[in-house]
Amino acid sequence: MKRRNLLLGGVLLPLGHGGAAQQASREALSDTPPPQTANELRQTPDLAARLADLGLAPGDCFALMDGSRYALLPPEATDHDLPLPGDALNQKLRVLPSDGRILLASWGIAPLSPARGGPDPASAPDISEALTRAVIRAMTNHAELVLPPGMMRVTRPGALLARDLAGRHDGLRISGAGQQSTVLVYDPVDASEPLLWNNNSVLGLRLARLTLYTDVPGAVFARCYGSGISQDHQFIDIAFRGRWGIGIEMVPDPETGAAGNNNSEFLFDRVHSAVYLDPFTLLLGRSSDQNLNYWFRNCKLWGWVTIARLHKGGHLHISDCDVSGYAPKAANYLVELLGDNHARGVCACSIRNLRVELKTEQALLLRSEWPSGTIDISGLDLSSQTYRMTPAAPVIELILGEGRGPILSVSDSQFAGQLRVDNHGQKGSDQALIAFTRCSFFHGAGPDEVVIYDGSKAPRRIPDMIFRDCRGTARRDRGLWDCNLGALLGGACRIESHQALLPADGSAQRLPKGARIEALVDPATMTPVPGLRLWSAGHDVTPVPGRPLPVSDGTPVALRPEPGATFPGMCLLHYRA
Repeated sequence: MKRRNLLLGGVLLPLGHGGAAQQASREALSDTPPPQTANELRQTPDLAARLADLGLAPGDCFALMDGSRYALLPPEATDHDLPLPGDALNQKLRVLPSDGRILLASWGIAPLSPARGGPDPASAPDISEALTRAVIRAMTNHAELVLPPGMMRVTRPGALLARDLAGRHDGLRISGAGQQSTVLVYDPVDASEPLLWNNNSVLGLRLARLTLYTDVPGAVFARCYGSGISQDHQFIDIAFRGRWGIGIEMVPDPETGAAGNNNSEFLFDRVHSAVYLDPFTLLLGRSSDQNLNYWFRNCKLWGWVTIARLHKGGHLHISDCDVSGYAPKAANYLVELLGDNHARGVCACSIRNLRVELKTEQALLLRSEWPSGTIDISGLDLSSQTYRMTPAAPVIELILGEGRGPILSVSDSQFAGQLRVDNHGQKGSDQALIAFTRCSFFHGAGPDEVVIYDGSKAPRRIPDMIFRDCRGTARRDRGLWDCNLGALLGGACRIESHQALLPADGSAQRLPKGARIEALVDPATMTPVPGLRLWSAGHDVTPVPGRPLPVSDGTPVALRPEPGATFPGMCLLHYRA
């Protein structure tokens, strides 16, 4: 018998399976038209007879008008995709790729419309078995799995990827029709069991263009364990909505519990979350790691969210993201850098151009326990909703342990709340460094009001704290902050050195009470300026060698040139306070 490749109800469609294809004669067909879609195919009574009427036999291939393609299999075949359990089909079929894609629609599912105000997600069809078979077929053919528009429900954990999947597969691509078009509803009985369980079996996962939704509080989307090679997973144009608890969770070896060597590289690009009722952690790393590369780009993460909580080390990059409606009901950090380093290093976090709406006093930014490394924050904007924030809120908390501590740098940012430094390590070095550059502070008149230090457990370890070209909420007479801070016990800080920019035209400016005036410096050369005198309340208080440094009582001070001397422009006045 010749192999046939047939487009049912239409013209011939050669699928490249060998023999010469020819149109089955219309006289051989029954009066009932052949199925045109996969959904009609699954509902066709006595499909084997209908296909035989069309002249098709095991080994032949055919396509439907909706793009679904199949190969007929003999009754004894085991590697089949249809029928699904409970189907009335009496013909085994294998779904074939089309242009490098496997269509989930080929399993005859019937998604509901995902439009706003549309159907109850719980009424969407359960596609658990079809989804599992489609994923396996896509991996077998090295094809992309395409999910149709509409709302579909999955009730069985592991339906997207099972923990017991054998072997190792390089490359799995799954895409929908868009965030608002393809909606996958996860409705498990046990919220702790994930929809996707990648147990060291799949590398190069690509998930794109769909919405993941659940009404189950604390549900887990994905759990991953990997060892020996980079996982290299990407999540692009994805939305998390509903009551998710965890997006991606990295765990120790599920068989032994050992931390192992969990190699991973994760990219989150244009990921959107809208989880408001429950705490949601997008990336949770509970295990040791290796490649440690995590990128978050152009993401909109709204509600009660933690972007990343890493228990050991990390190379974390967050850029051009927005956190709106950030209103946790309990103390919550967007980023948590916990535990120890990895391989005696690899602790690096960079945050660029992040905007955050702090809508409750529990809405916090970053907490670090890292023993080393760098935390670099630039372009941070916390200016929205600052009236909701308690000034004493520890927006950044830096916990110093036995290591030398990280370098924390914050630049070109608008900052709310406080930086809290807790020193817990008696034996650590004194090399921790904290630097703020070109920052505005909404909840502090001076540096000592935005940095709170607790050294009660390690009183001799005082980190260096540097402010350069920063400003606070005080009146103009405080000027710019440009100082080094050394911490004192009891949560207070003192200014080691400070400078204010004054015009050399006799106009007055106040200094803080108790400020000890040290020097007048040319800002261009940073050298002492001759020919300038500093006056306060009618007295010449210019600092000179051999005379005690004058102490400000809060009276305005002014700079005036000596007779015959000129000094156009500005002067830096150095003082201690």
